[in-house]
Amino acid sequence: LDDRLCADAMQAGDALPLLQYTLQALYLARAPGDELTWAAYDALGGLEGAIGSRAEAILAALPVAQQAALSRLLPRLVTVSTDDASPSSRSVTGASLADVHERALVDALIEARLLVADRLGGGEIGFRVAHEALLRRWPRVTAWIAQHRATLTARAELGPWVRRWLDSGRARTCLLPRVPLLWQSRDAVRAAPQLFGRDEHDVVTRSQARLTALA
Repeated sequence: LDDRLCADAMQAGDALPLLQYTLQALYLARAPGDELTWAAYDALGGLEGAIGSRAEAILAALPVAQQAALSRLLPRLVTVSTDDASPSSRSVTGASLADVHERALVDALIEARLLVADRLGGGEIGFRVAHEALLRRWPRVTAWIAQHRATLTARAELGPWVRRWLDSGRARTCLLPRVPLLWQSRDAVRAAPQLFGRDEHDVVTRSQARLTALA
């Protein structure tokens, strides 16, 4: 089993976090005599399946209302690269949690070391995915990302415009001009409004209104 773990780790791009969760899961499922077994390794789905299996088990043990909160939490935790649409984590403020169910879900994921708490700018507490391997190895999350990849990409492309607009004090001159990104963002917001924050909604709405007024 040692040789198999080493061989599988050499093939994995996220070897260290995957090994961490795999070894922890193998220890928890150890046989009498503290033996780590092939059967337990196969049941986990091997090295790549361990972190996803761990996350799914943690989620399944929570009340239904907390499980349902995951679909509201993911849009704030996940972003994608504008180059190749690969997923990555982004920090979320604790103040953005909408209700007790979201907060309880976050606390459970932090306790399981799937999320990690951070101190953000201004001393505010936030959180993010502990290991980005989770975004690529948890089937529930990979399916969600695949479903929303086009919208997440549009949101990522909109991001620099939103930051520019906020940095300018919300100046009208820093709204989106008549460019394809505006229409793409408008369509994405209409199709999946829950994936966009208040500032993103405001930029798209105000940019459209400004163009209408100029027409």
